[in-house]
Amino acid sequence: MTPKKTSEISNKPESLGSSLRRPDGLLERVILKVKSLSDMDKKLKKELPSFLRPHSKLGNYENGKISLIVDSSAMASKWHYLKPDLLQKLRSDPAFSGLVSIDIKIDPTQFDFKNTPEKPKARKFSPETLELLKQTIFSTQDSKIREKLEKLLRFGDL
Repeated sequence: MTPKKTSEISNKPESLGSSLRRPDGLLERVILKVKSLSDMDKKLKKELPSFLRPHSKLGNYENGKISLIVDSSAMASKWHYLKPDLLQKLRSDPAFSGLVSIDIKIDPTQFDFKNTPEKPKARKFSPETLELLKQTIFSTQDSKIREKLEKLLRFGDL
């Protein structure tokens, strides 16, 4: 390779913006990777049981490994049992044809818990049930059973 003549070399440096926007630039590669991961995340979520979808997201896919991010250790535990079936399902998709393994990582900071549905509140006993429970407490001879029933009655009055 012959060195360029001084007259051929531009003294003006390339702007950061134009450098990043080049088709072979860093920004373009990052954008393509993000789009690819987003598409893969959608495909992954289609294969998941509905109860896992809001608690799981694709972190990365590289060298045949999926890094999956979950919001809690409970979800990681559920994933442990589902991995073999999911690996098999995903490998049938051309996007995941080279899939070798799934690594589970717990990171609750990656999830927006504001949009997750609230847990249902404890139900109160109906008036009829409360009355029957009170009658049962009154007629029970065993003190241990009576204590447990009274505790249950206090719970129902919440």
